[in-house]
Amino acid sequence: MLDLSLFPTQEEWGTGDEAVDIKLSTALKFVTSNLSFENISDFYFFGQNLKLRIYNPSFKMNIELITKALLHLLDKNECVDHSLKKIKGHYYAKEKIEFNSDSFHLLISELETAKKSRFKNQIDFSITFQASSERNPFVREELKRSSMDLNAKIIFKEFRSYLNDEQEIDLNTEPFFQSLRGGKNILVIKQFAEIWFHQDQIFALIDSLRTR
Repeated sequence: MLDLSLFPTQEEWGTGDEAVDIKLSTALKFVTSNLSFENISDFYFFGQNLKLRIYNPSFKMNIELITKALLHLLDKNECVDHSLKKIKGHYYAKEKIEFNSDSFHLLISELETAKKSRFKNQIDFSITFQASSERNPFVREELKRSSMDLNAKIIFKEFRSYLNDEQEIDLNTEPFFQSLRGGKNILVIKQFAEIWFHQDQIFALIDSLRTR
């Protein structure tokens, strides 16, 4: 039986609107009674897209923390940070394709030595090492997370527009960018990472890195 005693009660949401508090409590009750990745995703986006009457900077962070707690309850062997990236990046709506890793040798080498690398002057990649567990105010035990996090930052807004299929720039010779464009694919680069684009952002799940 799930321990739900630490989850918010109706008066603890902090929205400033009783009707919204009721909707949140109803949504939380539904997802805890029907625990699945899809239902957790629906709860996350419902909470994140709410427009509050009052200013509450911690509200969206609490929605994220509750989502992580739900992901932990769903599968304690999964890393909650990876699962949350999958929710934000609509991971299961994409098509996985294997991508040749030859063009990533320099990138991987620089990440191993310097923990950061700029790819083709368009994307800044960086590696963050972190504890393999984290605390959460809505769950009593520690939550599992990945010990390495791969971040990808788009440098130029023109490149973001290119990935969104909004404009053309002279990048047609780079297969990696062509495959990212439009956000339909997850590029699986063996012994490195899964990388994809969704709604202005590049997401990355690291597979391995040879050295620390």
